[in-house]
Amino acid sequence: MPEPNVSSNNEFSGTAHTVIQVNALYGNIVFAASAELTNQATAFEQRYRRGILEGLDRVALFGPNPQWAETFQLSEAYVELSLTDSATQHSGLRVDHVLAGSRRLLLEGSAGTGKSTVLRKLAIRALRGELPEDAAGCSSPVPFLLKLRSFVKDDTLALPKPEEFVAAIAPLLGSAKPEVWVSHLLESGRALVLIDGIDEVRDVHRGHVLAWVQHLIDFYPEVGYVITARPAAVPETWRKQLRGLGFATTRLEPMSRRQVNSFIDNWHRAMEAEWAAEDLKHEVAARRDLSNLATSPLLCGVLCAIYISHHYLPTTRSQLYDAGLSLLLERRDVARGIRGSFWQLPRSVSQPLLCQIALWMVLNGQDSIPWSTVLTMTRETAHRLGDHHYRADPTGLLHDLIEQTGILWRSGEDNLEFALSSFQDYFAATEIINQDHVRHLVLNAHNPTYHDVVIMMAELAGEAVATRLLTGLVDRAEAEPLYQRDLWLLATACLGVVRELSPSLRERILEQARHLLPPTSIDNAYHLAGAGVFVLDLLIGLAQSREFTDAEAAASIRAASLIDPRHTRVLLDHFSRRSSPEVQRELAAARSRDNGT
Repeated sequence: MPEPNVSSNNEFSGTAHTVIQVNALYGNIVFAASAELTNQATAFEQRYRRGILEGLDRVALFGPNPQWAETFQLSEAYVELSLTDSATQHSGLRVDHVLAGSRRLLLEGSAGTGKSTVLRKLAIRALRGELPEDAAGCSSPVPFLLKLRSFVKDDTLALPKPEEFVAAIAPLLGSAKPEVWVSHLLESGRALVLIDGIDEVRDVHRGHVLAWVQHLIDFYPEVGYVITARPAAVPETWRKQLRGLGFATTRLEPMSRRQVNSFIDNWHRAMEAEWAAEDLKHEVAARRDLSNLATSPLLCGVLCAIYISHHYLPTTRSQLYDAGLSLLLERRDVARGIRGSFWQLPRSVSQPLLCQIALWMVLNGQDSIPWSTVLTMTRETAHRLGDHHYRADPTGLLHDLIEQTGILWRSGEDNLEFALSSFQDYFAATEIINQDHVRHLVLNAHNPTYHDVVIMMAELAGEAVATRLLTGLVDRAEAEPLYQRDLWLLATACLGVVRELSPSLRERILEQARHLLPPTSIDNAYHLAGAGVFVLDLLIGLAQSREFTDAEAAASIRAASLIDPRHTRVLLDHFSRRSSPEVQRELAAARSRDNGT
């Protein structure tokens, strides 16, 4: 690991300083007029790097183990993901290449696409001195990975001051930090601030996050900044504002065939089950439904775990999650070598409790739940069970739920969160159906934080509930111009996953979907791609019936290649003679995705 540059020069002229007489330098900044304090800062940086590196590089892959007890090095299991620049629409970019052009980056991606993992990998490379200097701004930046959801307590967002960064990341080191250590790093530009999860704080707090970022940039303009969010949580006005601050605005692309194959190889190597990798890669390549599912690290991991455990693969996302949950909620601890007398919570107990927790989070608009609230739910569950042990000790039931499933984890002393937000959506959608909270979901469907729950509910629901949900979305779309486009797009996405629906309601939504086609921009293309495979057929039919502008053609190619790169040949051939550079660029990118590169 590269050492910080420590010098005994007697003067320094920095961007924020006049020439100062000092006895020592820390990095390329004045730290203290004392060699002893400078040495303390250097030693602390080494402690900080060592202390957080091990934790960041330790990852629990989704596997057949119900507690995800086996952990692996992220640096070995990681698959390099590709980005699209939202401003230029150039695709297939690497994160360090984007950072080399701009030290500030907004990284967008839907649930499970790997945003947080990209940040962790950036932090690991920074800690090891492996980031290219043009991307990092110096040879060995000090990363600060800040998870926004960890700063929410009792529905209040308390964003940290610079000197609080260390305590937020490594609480054990907080009291050992030299005075103003973080501030000096920020002033010198020897820091990389990684801000994870704008979407994981309530929308009423997001303006405060943006203002906080602006203040950091005002005072520390030389620092590298990377922010992650789901696209629905970032309005276009924010993107423009961030671009004005020098941010490159990007989004994670769905995994290509090559990336999926690399992930499968790495996963099976980590699990010491290489024998199954080739069979699974063949299955995914041969089945269109599976290739459409295997678009993110989360879903690829679930596919791997299911295949190695059961030797079969599901055909829908809800089936995929259900099978994955059976690994976590139903596998006995005796399979892991724990004594046979240890009682495993049956799924009939664990799933309803997890559903209650997830529903509370959705209804309260929060990504965590107070421990005391969960304990009350657990006490009621223990009472219904009639189990004397748990009735006397409901805390034991809660601890068993956390320990045995691995689905919940404690964020601080007083809160619980779902380890994977996608499972939170699954459980919440299940409970909304069970408790008939469809109206609440419809009334809040314009809120981006509800979108994944709405789509999951449409997939899980029977015809009667799905009809109420989609009718509610359609009625709101027709009555509320402000949210009209978003609600129609959401209904269109639901149409791609719903199991049963009346022909008249389906046609009503399809008719509006046709009005939303073709997409007029790359951003539109991403929204439409989320609606599913049937959009591809609509695009092909529309392209054959009328002339597209170059912008529409380029956006249509992008949408089609995102939906299913292997089944875009008709559309690509249709636009292949266009001379527009924009169209030709998208054609080349689509063919690249089709070839698995």
